[in-house]
Amino acid sequence: MSKNVVVKRIIYIILIIFWMNVIFSFSSDVGEISGGKSKIITEKVVEVIEAISDNIEVDESYIHFLVRKTGHVVVYFILTILIMGFLFTIEVGVKYKYMITWFSSTVYAGLDEYHQTFVEGRGGRVVDVFIDNIGIIGAILVTMIIREIIRRKKK
Repeated sequence: MSKNVVVKRIIYIILIIFWMNVIFSFSSDVGEISGGKSKIITEKVVEVIEAISDNIEVDESYIHFLVRKTGHVVVYFILTILIMGFLFTIEVGVKYKYMITWFSSTVYAGLDEYHQTFVEGRGGRVVDVFIDNIGIIGAILVTMIIREIIRRKKK
C-alpha cells in the first residue's frame, strides 16, 4: 500500500469524524435554538423569493419546513460522499462500496434521530431518516454517474 493511499484514508477518516460531529452538534441544539438557526435561513430565502417576484405569496412556515428538510438532504449528501471517498481507497468490489456507504450513512441517520429523542424540544422521526436517504442515495447516484462518465472518457 502506497503512502499516498494511507494519507488519503487518514484524511477521509478525519473528515468523516468531523462531519459526523457537525451533524451531532446540529442535532444537539434544543428545539428553540435549532428552529432559530433555520429561521435565519428561511428569512433570507423569503427575501430572495420576494425580490424575484412581486406576485408570489410566500408561506413562510412552508419555506421553513423546506429549509429544515433540505438541511437533512445536504448534510447526509456530504457525509455519504466522504464515506464513499474513504471506501474507494479500499480494495472492495464497487457494489459493496455502494452498499456499505448506503448502510453506514443510513445507520448514522437513524442513530442521529434516536439521539434527538433525548434533546429538549426535539424528536426523533423515522420520516427524517427517509429524507436523509434522499441525500444519501443522491450522493451515491451522482458518484455512479461521474464514475461512468470517467470510464467512458477513458475508452
